[in-house]
Parts: sequence; structure tokens; C-alpha cells
Amino acid sequence: MIQCANLISKGEKMKTLEFDKKFYSRRIAEFETKKFLSQEEIEEVQSMLQIITVNKGVYLKQTEAMIEIDAFNRLRKLLANNGAEEKPTFTEFTHEAPNFGVEKSLAEFMNEMYSIKPLNDINNEKKNLINEICAFTDWVNKKEGTKIYLLRDMFLSYLLQRQVNQDNTAIPFLFGRKLLKFLTNQNVSNDFDFGESDDEQIYLDFLYTLFDAADLYPNDFESFFNYLKPRFLEKLQALPDYYQFIKNELAKIKSNKILVVESGIMGTMPLILKSVDERVDFVLFGTNPAFYQLYKHRLFTKDIVKLINLEQSVCQNELFVFSSVKDGEIYIKQTTDLFRLEESKKEIANTLATYIKLQNK
Repeated sequence: MIQCANLISKGEKMKTLEFDKKFYSRRIAEFETKKFLSQEEIEEVQSMLQIITVNKGVYLKQTEAMIEIDAFNRLRKLLANNGAEEKPTFTEFTHEAPNFGVEKSLAEFMNEMYSIKPLNDINNEKKNLINEICAFTDWVNKKEGTKIYLLRDMFLSYLLQRQVNQDNTAIPFLFGRKLLKFLTNQNVSNDFDFGESDDEQIYLDFLYTLFDAADLYPNDFESFFNYLKPRFLEKLQALPDYYQFIKNELAKIKSNKILVVESGIMGTMPLILKSVDERVDFVLFGTNPAFYQLYKHRLFTKDIVKLINLEQSVCQNELFVFSSVKDGEIYIKQTTDLFRLEESKKEIANTLATYIKLQNK
């Protein structure tokens, strides 16, 4: 799930702090050489300042690093010199961890979700969030390739593609850090602590390799990926169960082109899939400024707040979680909380209805 720390400072990890500091130092210096900034560059400066301002006092080592390079003052000066103002700070939407029930296969769960019908009357609650998900789905729908939607953050977008756009080739894939942890830790039980998987060293090894590649090639995706791919493959081949599972899943897709659809931030999971199969490309809902120049046309939005707002979704955050893999099939656990279940179904029905209405305009 997206958290402010994930936007630019993954916890207080030294490697991440080094990456942050290098990026901010380099990018601010590039901006300072220009007499005037373009509107796109102004918006990037605004996002850079917005993120470190939100993190200020929360991620102390990151704040210290930004003060050391005078990032706050230099970014504010750049905005003032270009007649622009700071963007307002934002508050992240938080979720309580609900209780989850017995296991069921992801396929069985999705079949139950397909039975949810659009609302007769659109509810304007979460209007901005739902409108953005609809716009993103429409943007993705126009692109070529068999589409793989990485759950949970792309759950609503997948349902729109499958149920409204009638794309029966689209694939829901619960592929994230929890799956990585499960398939690389033979001692873990079905009830392992989900919250620990974000900081697992095995995931951070991939992330830090990504940082190294982005440090070397911040503006050139082809060079970035050529550096990253063999290093990712070496790590994957050292994780045989995980590597084979990915190969098996991708081998089921007979299309000449595969498009992975992900919420964003670093893009680690899509890059893992792309490293395994040359047919794979990806798009992201959003990312942080350090990757704007690298991911370019693969990005739907550079507005950090829109990315943060994905956290408002109940069905994407509280309806279900990854549980296990059995005989090559992914299993989930669904919430036993009747209120959350009902709210999730309403959210899905409302999103379906909104997308249909927007298409009929």
C-alpha cells in the first residue's frame, strides 16, 4: 500500500536516504541552471517540495538530509523565481486491519465480485477518487497488449476493464511483496504477519538494485533496464520457487505483448515481470519525482495526491489479502467484517456505474 514514506523515504534505510539525497541534489542543481522553468518543471519542483514537507518531522533522517543540501529553501526559491506557489500538504488515508476469514482461491473470489451490478443512482461519495480510476482505466484500455492488473491497488480498474469494457483477456494478478515473502520463506505459515513483508530484506535487495540503476541512468529507461535486468534475473534465479511461479504464470499468456498495470511508486514488481519475459511492458498510475524522467510515457499522472488518494478505497485495502499459493494457484482471505464487505460492494457498484455513465457522455 502507498504510504508517504514509500513516496520518497522508505523508512529510515540508509540506501534510500542516499538515493533521495543524490536525486534532490542533482535535480535541484539542474533546475538552478535555467533562467525559467517550464510548467512541467514547476510542477515537479512543487511535488518535490510537497513530499519532503509532508515527511518533515516524521522521517527525521530524510529531513536532516534535505536540510543538509538546503533543499527546502532552494526549492522555494525556484518557485518564487518562477511566480509559482507551493502545493498544499496532504494527509494519508489510513486503514484498520480487519479480521479475515477462511481461505478461498483468487479465481473463486473474483467470480463472486463479477456478480456485483452497477448502482442505479451514482453516489458522489469518493467522487474524485472514482473519477480518476475511471480516467486511468480508459487511458489503459487504449493501449495494446494483454493487460495484467496487479492487485490489490488495481482491483477497481481491473473490474472496470473486465465488466464494462468486456475485456475477457485481462488478468487479475495478486503479485506483490507478500507473495514474494511467501514463496521465498519455506517456514512461513498461511497466517504470517502481512505487515512485515514491506521491509523484508529480500524485497529491499530488489529495490536497492533499482535505486542503483536509477542513480546511473535517471533519464534513460533503456540503459536503466539493461543495467537492471541481469541483476534482477540473478536474484530471481536464486529464488527458484518464486522464479518458476512467475515463469509459469507468464507462460499461460499467449499474446505477443503483455502490459502490466500497477499503481506505481517505484515500479519494482512490474520490473521483475519485465525481467523474466521480454513481452512485458508496464504502465503506472503514478510515481515520485525521482522517476518522472525515467518512466515518462508509462505514467498516468504526476500528481502525488491522486496517487495517495488510492488509499481511500475500502475494497482495495480492506476487502481481501493474499494468503498462500497452493498447486500454483493464489489463495486469498476475505474480510469477515460485514460493514467492510457491504462498503466494498457499494464502492464497486458505484465505480461501475460512474464508468458506464462517463462512457455514455
